[in-house]
Amino acid sequence: MGVYALKRVIAMIPVMLLVGIIAFLIVQFTPGDPASFFIGEDPAPGELEAIQRRLGLDQPIYVQFVLWFGNVLRGDLGVSFHRAEPVMDIFLRRLPPSAYLTLVAIVLAVVVAVPVGVLSAVKQNTLIDKVATVFVLIGVAMPNFWLGMLLIMYFSLELGWLPVQGFVHPRDGLLQSLRYLILPGIALGFSGAALIARMTRSSMLEVLKQDFVRTARAKGLSERVVVYGHALRNAFLDVLTVIGISVATLISGNIIVELVFNFPGVGRLVVDSIQRRDYPVIQGSLLLIAGMVIVVNLIVDLLYGLADPRI
Repeated sequence: MGVYALKRVIAMIPVMLLVGIIAFLIVQFTPGDPASFFIGEDPAPGELEAIQRRLGLDQPIYVQFVLWFGNVLRGDLGVSFHRAEPVMDIFLRRLPPSAYLTLVAIVLAVVVAVPVGVLSAVKQNTLIDKVATVFVLIGVAMPNFWLGMLLIMYFSLELGWLPVQGFVHPRDGLLQSLRYLILPGIALGFSGAALIARMTRSSMLEVLKQDFVRTARAKGLSERVVVYGHALRNAFLDVLTVIGISVATLISGNIIVELVFNFPGVGRLVVDSIQRRDYPVIQGSLLLIAGMVIVVNLIVDLLYGLADPRI
């Protein structure tokens, strides 16, 4: 297990290097000049060039990359052009809301999707199975921003049950925090729930046909023990794969949902930084988000080894 984990950690190094190069190049080739945001409509002669020198934008691209990536290797993601704060401090300040939102979304997705997928497989070709299939199709097809707006219109504006926007930290009141997290959590996690439910159903149908399941039933075990104790346990490896993919998708999908709900998280930070051409924040945020996705994949790989030692 130790060798398996070490190989996965080593494999992260070239991936992060490639992500860093892509993040830097994407930002550099985006139209717009960050220095232009610091000057008015009628700048003084040489003012634009002076700001570019101060921001280090007058250097060739390869020089900028070497300087930036060298600082990244030392744990320094640079300083925001507009906030004049270290990028790491800004990102860590915005991370908790996004982390809580992702946690709520994946918990809702798993709690709903796994029982729906299991029930759909056990009740194959019945009304329950058909209803679950419709749920999956809607979840896959419906964009999360559209679902978010529907939730706001009904539960916030029509019924007045839940707030439209904002965030309250759990330390200031868990129930109050959940009121702000539940709608964006549903909007973010609905598509993930559909994928997990579909994979759970598919894996369960395959496992339920296996000989060991028929043997368990022949031994007189209850249907609950057969389904959850034997079938689901063996089908869960494929489900775990989709859960890992869903978490990675939710981390990146935060951007759109946070805009809809005016959520003060990492996604909103990235969008604001793009609008202002704040290169250090964009590059650092992309690198850190990619790092979180890679860590999630690493955790899933390690869970594979724990769930099935043959891996």
